[in-house]
Formats: sequence, C-alpha cells, structure tokens
Amino acid sequence: MLLLAYAGPAAFVPLTQKKDDADLQWHAKNGLVLFGVLVALLIIISNLFWYAWRYERILWLVYIITDIAALVKATNGGRLRIPLLTDFAEKL
Repeated sequence: MLLLAYAGPAAFVPLTQKKDDADLQWHAKNGLVLFGVLVALLIIISNLFWYAWRYERILWLVYIITDIAALVKATNGGRLRIPLLTDFAEKL
C-alpha cells in the first residue's frame, strides 16, 4: 500500500481502503498533494512558455526523485517532510 501512496492518482486506493492506518493515510495524502502540485505546475508551465518541454522534463525529474526518496523513507518507517506540501497535506 505504501507503493500506491506515492503512485500519483493511485494514492486514492490506500486513502479510501485503509482508513484505520494513520501512517498510511499520512503518506497517501502527501503523495496526492505532491502529484497535484506536479499537475498544476505542468499546466501553468505549458500555458506560459512555448518552450515548456524543457521545464516539464526538469519538473518530472524532480517529481520522480522526490517520489522515490519519499517512498524509500516510508518503507524504512520514516516520513519525508517537503516544506510547504507536507504542511498542506497535514491539514487535509
């Protein structure tokens, strides 16, 4: 289930199925917020710049690295706190 928590929209599965596991809920919310910010930034960047593909590739790379780091930390029993995103996810 931790793998699904950081798999973009698939994070809805642990969010809805494992309501009794607070740790998994935290990771699922964090994964959803991370993916939501990625989608929002991709939309904004693609509408502002005609050469957006350069920035979109960098954004995807940062997302994948952050996602993998969060997943590794989660499997080791920890939590990766992303400064603004984690604060927003905890309020959900």
